[in-house]
Amino acid sequence: MKKIITLAVVSSFALASCGTTYTPPTEPAPAIWQGKAGLKITGKEYRLAPGIKNEGDIFAEIDADHVRKGRLTEDVTYTSGPGVTQINSEMTLKAGTPLYARQFTQSITTLRNSRVVSQTQQRADRNPIEWCAERPQSKGAVCIFWQDPITAFYSEDRRGSSVSPEMRTGVGAKGPMPKVVEDMNVSFNNDIKLALVIARSNKKKVLIQQIAGSNVDGRFRGNVVTFQDKRWGEDGTTELSMAGGKFKLTKVFEGEKETDKVKVDVVEPPKFTGLTALSNLSPEDRAKLMQLLLKAATPVGSK
Repeated sequence: MKKIITLAVVSSFALASCGTTYTPPTEPAPAIWQGKAGLKITGKEYRLAPGIKNEGDIFAEIDADHVRKGRLTEDVTYTSGPGVTQINSEMTLKAGTPLYARQFTQSITTLRNSRVVSQTQQRADRNPIEWCAERPQSKGAVCIFWQDPITAFYSEDRRGSSVSPEMRTGVGAKGPMPKVVEDMNVSFNNDIKLALVIARSNKKKVLIQQIAGSNVDGRFRGNVVTFQDKRWGEDGTTELSMAGGKFKLTKVFEGEKETDKVKVDVVEPPKFTGLTALSNLSPEDRAKLMQLLLKAATPVGSK
């Protein structure tokens, strides 16, 4: 019997500092815009790739799928790329475009300088799911938010995974309400996976992320489900417990020069112990992760 792990990808939808046209619904959404959303693990076991890894490399991954899928029954046109520095254009999603369900509006969080300054929880009956689609040529994703019976809000993630967008911004545009039917038989251009990734490595620490996503221009991108920021021991190693497995991570040297590469050894392979729910990062963890990444990207000696 195949064990399935459901990932409830419930992201905070952060409002842009310059403002946004997104507003929470004031009335309940229809049934197709409510209920289940997110991902489920469908693979029987993780594929392991131990050895020397660069930043951004995967060392364990497993197949996943969308809990709920659908398609458009009619063409729908929306304004693509609304923002301060982008040129707006019209984008049409054709009838038959595959869709997958996500949940991005459980809370509305405002971040300032990577810190949470306010958070508003939406009422359960005013918290519709979102239907997302791959943008043409899989250049990111567009997610459709229910506003009222005739109005939808369209928001894009152009740099991330087309099948697992992060949606960190509230910048978007209102448009027509699309006609959606559920269809679990649709397929997408990109397969979604859950992977363990070496996100950052420096002299003091190594940052590991568990990401639900896909390959984007040679790098695995998507929603960060969880992460660990591990400090190197005096012997240049650290132990990692993640996804039900255990790993030994070791700094890599080229001669006497320390590199940002990491050697990964599997101590105990990831395993399933039954049905397990995973949630996405809290606003506080997202802010902490952002600070870690910004700090890691700052050159030594800079101010």
